[in-house]
Amino acid sequence: MSDDDFSRQCCETKCVETRHEKTADGGFNQTQELGTILRALAEPRRRHLLYLLEQKQAAELEQLVAQFCCKKEGVPPDDVEPETVESVKTQLQHNGLPMMEGCGLIEYDRRSGAVRLSNPPEILTEILSLCKEFDENEF
Repeated sequence: MSDDDFSRQCCETKCVETRHEKTADGGFNQTQELGTILRALAEPRRRHLLYLLEQKQAAELEQLVAQFCCKKEGVPPDDVEPETVESVKTQLQHNGLPMMEGCGLIEYDRRSGAVRLSNPPEILTEILSLCKEFDENEF
């Protein structure tokens, strides 16, 4: 299954196949499969969005995309091509955000563009920490 196929399936089913069960505190039971988290983190844009949200907890999508593009391109905000920003934003709006939201990692308000880190499983923090070590060498 390709990453895009998983994104569509995850978005359509809200990750029911991974038995996400909300707890009283808004988190998820341990029945959440590791594979779901790893698939969500397979794409660098999604990982970097989560890195940014770890620092801020919540931000506007425009702001997150701008920060991502600046870091990726290694240039100041004024030097990032508008087409690059729009491309990343569109990909996240259509695939990345719905997938991560369906898997319980973030909450995304489509009207306001607000994105916030949900109450994800504890293992996400550990996995993100490991991924960040590798990703820092890429950018």
